[in-house]
Amino acid sequence: MTHEANDAAAVWNELVASLTTAGEILVAPDAPADPAVQAAGVLYLLNLLNSGMEMHVFTADPFRAEIGRPQDPSKRWGLDCPDAHYSSVCIAADSTYVLRLAGGSPHYLGVTVTAGNIGTAGMRHIGGLSSPGALVTDADGTVELVVGPEAVGVNAIDTTDGGSSLAIRQFLYDWDTEVPHRLTIERVAGPPRDEARQVELALERVRRLARFVATSSVTWHRFVGDLRERAHNTILPINPEASKYGGTPDNAYGSGHLDLAEDEAAIIEVTPPPCHYWNVQFGDHWFQSLDYTYRQTALNGFQAHLDHGRFVAVIAHDDPGVANWLDTCGNRELPMTYRWQLPRVPRDQLPTPSLRVVKRAALDDEIPTWVRRVTPAERQASLDARRRAVLRRFGRG
Repeated sequence: MTHEANDAAAVWNELVASLTTAGEILVAPDAPADPAVQAAGVLYLLNLLNSGMEMHVFTADPFRAEIGRPQDPSKRWGLDCPDAHYSSVCIAADSTYVLRLAGGSPHYLGVTVTAGNIGTAGMRHIGGLSSPGALVTDADGTVELVVGPEAVGVNAIDTTDGGSSLAIRQFLYDWDTEVPHRLTIERVAGPPRDEARQVELALERVRRLARFVATSSVTWHRFVGDLRERAHNTILPINPEASKYGGTPDNAYGSGHLDLAEDEAAIIEVTPPPCHYWNVQFGDHWFQSLDYTYRQTALNGFQAHLDHGRFVAVIAHDDPGVANWLDTCGNRELPMTYRWQLPRVPRDQLPTPSLRVVKRAALDDEIPTWVRRVTPAERQASLDARRRAVLRRFGRG
C-alpha cells in the first residue's frame, strides 16, 4: 500500500469519526426522545454533510472557482432563511475574480467575503456590498463585481486582509414574481495552480468537511441550548453579534424560543419597523428551518397580512384559520428568529416582537377580531402557490 493510500484511509477514518462525534447530539441529555424529532435530527446531520460536501469538497478549488449552493431545501441548518437563495464560492485571497449576476429580480442582493467556516464562531467578515445600498446595478439589473487584492472602484471588494469564501445572498419577497440572478464567476488573475499538491489538497478538503460537520453540530446545539435557557417562551431583542455566524451584516437578527404543548398555541405581535425586508420564522430542536416548501412555517413582510401596520401571527400545531399562521410541523420545541433588513431607524430602537402562550381551545378569544381569517380552500391555494414557487426557485419541478 502506498503512502498516499495510507493518507487517504486515515482521512476517511477522520471523516467517519467526525460523523460519529456529530451524531452525539442525538443522545445529548437535552435531546427529545420523540421519534419524529430524532428522525429529523438524522436528516439534519445529513443536511450538514450535504452542505459541507458542497462547500468544502465539490466546489472548493479556488483556482477553478465554481458557484456552490450551501443551503437550500436539502441543506437546511442554522435556521436558514426560506426567502434566501444562498450561493457561495471558494476563493483565494491572492487571486482576483469577476462575479457576474444577470437575469434575476431579487428584492435584495448581498455579496460578502468571509474567512473561516460559515456557521461557526471562528468566521469573520472581510468586506461586502449589497443592493439596495453600495452595490451598483446596471439599468437591466445585471451586476459585475470584482473581488481580489487591492480591488478598487465601484462593485469591488478588497481581499488584501484575507478571505476564503464569497457568499452571495438573494432574498425574494414576492415568491411568485421575483427570481434569483444567474451567477457566473471567473478567476482572472493570481498565482498558478500548484498541480503537484492536488492530492494533498483534495485530502485536506475532506478534513475540512469533517471539521465543518463536527463543529457545526456542536455550535448550533449550544446555540439552541442557550436560547432555551435565556428565552423560554419569549423573544429577545436583536443580537448585534449575530452576523458572526455568517449572516449578512445588513440584517438585524433577533431570536427566541417557544415550548408549545399539544393543547397550546402562541401569539406573536409586532409593528415592523421601516426597513427593506423583514421576516419571522421558527425552526426545530436542531435549529434547522422547518419545511417551507409544503408548509407555512415562515412569513416575510410581503406575504404577511398587517392591519394598521400591526403583524399578529398564531403559532399552532393545527390550522387556526388565520392568515398569519406559522405551522409547527408537529414540533414542541421551536427556536425562532426574526430579521429586520436595512432598517431605517437606529438598531437600538428596533422593536422586539411579543410572544404569549395561550390554550388552543381559547385561541379565538385571545386574538383580535380584526385578524384576518382564511378558509380551508384559501389556505390550500396559498400552500399550492408556495410549493410551486420553491420548486421553481430551485429547479426541482
